[in-house]
Amino acid sequence: MRQVVEFCQYGTQGEYVKGNYSDTYSDESDLIGIPMNLNIFNSSSPQTIEQQQQPLELLWNDLGILKSASVIVNVSNPNGKLIFNLEGQRMIPGQLSVKIEKNRRNYENEIIYPPEDGPSIPIQIDGEIESEQKATFEMNDYKWLNYKQKIYGVLISNDRNIFTGKDGLTIEDDENAAVPLEVIIKEEDVDDEPEEEEEEQEEQEKKGKGLTVGIIVGIVVGALVIVAVIIIIIIVAIVISKKIKKIGKGAFGTVFQMKEIKSQRIVAIKEVDYDTDEEKQRFHKEVSVMRDVYHILQQASSSSSQLPFIHVVEPLGYFLNEDEDKAYLVLEYCENGDLRKYIYNMKNLGTEITNTKAFQLIGQIAVALNQLHMNGIIHGDIKPENILLTQYFQVKLSDFGLTRKLQEGRGYTTNRGGTTYYLAPELLHGQSAHGKRMKTIAADIWSFGIMLFELLAQKHPFFDSNDINLSPLEIYNRIIDEEPTDLPDHYSNNLKKLIRQMLIKDAARRITAEAILEDHDVVFSQTKN
Repeated sequence: MRQVVEFCQYGTQGEYVKGNYSDTYSDESDLIGIPMNLNIFNSSSPQTIEQQQQPLELLWNDLGILKSASVIVNVSNPNGKLIFNLEGQRMIPGQLSVKIEKNRRNYENEIIYPPEDGPSIPIQIDGEIESEQKATFEMNDYKWLNYKQKIYGVLISNDRNIFTGKDGLTIEDDENAAVPLEVIIKEEDVDDEPEEEEEEQEEQEKKGKGLTVGIIVGIVVGALVIVAVIIIIIIVAIVISKKIKKIGKGAFGTVFQMKEIKSQRIVAIKEVDYDTDEEKQRFHKEVSVMRDVYHILQQASSSSSQLPFIHVVEPLGYFLNEDEDKAYLVLEYCENGDLRKYIYNMKNLGTEITNTKAFQLIGQIAVALNQLHMNGIIHGDIKPENILLTQYFQVKLSDFGLTRKLQEGRGYTTNRGGTTYYLAPELLHGQSAHGKRMKTIAADIWSFGIMLFELLAQKHPFFDSNDINLSPLEIYNRIIDEEPTDLPDHYSNNLKKLIRQMLIKDAARRITAEAILEDHDVVFSQTKN
């Protein structure tokens, strides 16, 4: 049976039936195919077998799904290579082939990579087969490519026989199945600024001779200002980029996936309004907090072998537009989107997260929160939209607009704000003796529990799809007074217990991030990563 498992791992060896293969015998009703006595099979002619297997041919293959395709062309370098980037699912490493059609309407003049003979660079694939994947490869010959016309379509195959595109469909299924190839033009930049700056400097030096000491000092000060301005312009120039697509929108801004022109690095850029004093103050506060948080965790990471990975999105810089009414925060890009997208995809596919995967995510998010909490930092807005996933599904916290650093010797902040459906009960009605709501690190844990409940049950623990018109008072009362609904029975008792401990109404009794990391299932999940 183990040999069958090996042959059928990706469905590319032409097995005669397809089914629920495992190391133990599976129910025959799970198998799809033509039951046939071995003697009859061995005595059948190749023509008979081929005729009977034809209806099953599609079932033998993990048909690839292609979502997007692009190629980068360096038109200023005749010896350069074409760099192809694909996004999709079910792309098998070592077996993927790519077909490029020169005429998407007639599907003629095709090119298949890698070629059957001759040298070629292997296609590199990142990501799990049933998850979002990215594939890249380079092609030396690009004389065939007419980069000025959008006339190319792309299909993929795991067996070099059946090529599929959008939704895993073949051309026979849908004549528009091929994914259009986006051609990205790249030109080497010619930088003449240094020569111009040298000429200006020489001219200024000539004019500066013979001036009084006071004037010379004035020139020096002015020169320093000019240099500072030039540095700012250079910093802005570095991040001038090509917009690729919008990847998110929040209360205070929109996030785009963009590419830096010079480095070709993919980044996320958050665009916010920068017009009023309040907007300017909010933006600079977020930039300052992100830098401080990242710096604190970077130092903690370098001094402790237990924190090798920083679970916070790295801030890369910021700039303003020419009119100075928009600000742009440049951030590290996380390829697999946010946890909301992860939950949404599961819901659409009719799947649920496993106990093992749930504990892995719990462990990572708990590590991230513990990194913050042990440094006296409250995130303040934990929700699926602010949990990002890297290429390898490592967790990164984002959006620090409501984050606060606790004062020395003080375990709470009176800062308000947050997303109502994720706010802890004590923030909705709890008052201190001074009449102020007190936000502690326990508020992050409550939001964490709400988010995990959504991850497992794919719905909020206090609301459902029929509760869209509730008043704020009704929302508050449910969170404050009612108990959360039960999680699905198939999840482990320990997993359900852990989330219940996060959703304890009394903030003082609520479990901490440190205690979550000591849970035996969480510990085990982290050792398996």
